[in-house]
Amino acid sequence: MDQFYPQLAKRQDQGKTPYNLRHCAYHQHFQKEKIVWITLAENGRFSYNNNGFYCEASTFIMAGKHVKYLCAVLNAKLIRWSLQQVAQTSGMGVFQWKKVYVETIPIPLLSAAQQRPFIRLIDCILASKASNLRQNAVDREKEIDRFVYSLYDLTPTEIATVEKALK
Repeated sequence: MDQFYPQLAKRQDQGKTPYNLRHCAYHQHFQKEKIVWITLAENGRFSYNNNGFYCEASTFIMAGKHVKYLCAVLNAKLIRWSLQQVAQTSGMGVFQWKKVYVETIPIPLLSAAQQRPFIRLIDCILASKASNLRQNAVDREKEIDRFVYSLYDLTPTEIATVEKALK
């Protein structure tokens, strides 16, 4: 690209260097602890990341406080079921897990002590996946689901409705 440097240097939409052609207001968030998710998916999967992962246009990132707790809650069956009630679909079983839907989820703000069980489970899942990506985390995911059902005070009938819908 060096051969085009004179033209690039004249552009108004450059970032820190002429090669960075568009300024990104949230560039620093890619280096932070964050949640990453893909826009189009059959089931929304929210991934925890803290290693400077950069993603492309068909993904979203969420950075800020309480990231591991949020990751646990967002991956719970209840949240998946809830989002499937409001998210647009492609008509082929693929939902659009857009920011507009995710940011409206009412997630209870818990104290650091109340978040610890969620964080412990996320840490266990991350540790097991770090050594073997195919490692089964179903038991820990079910435990997170139980915590989330309790968090939202679901009745056994409501839990059964969610579980049945997501089988």
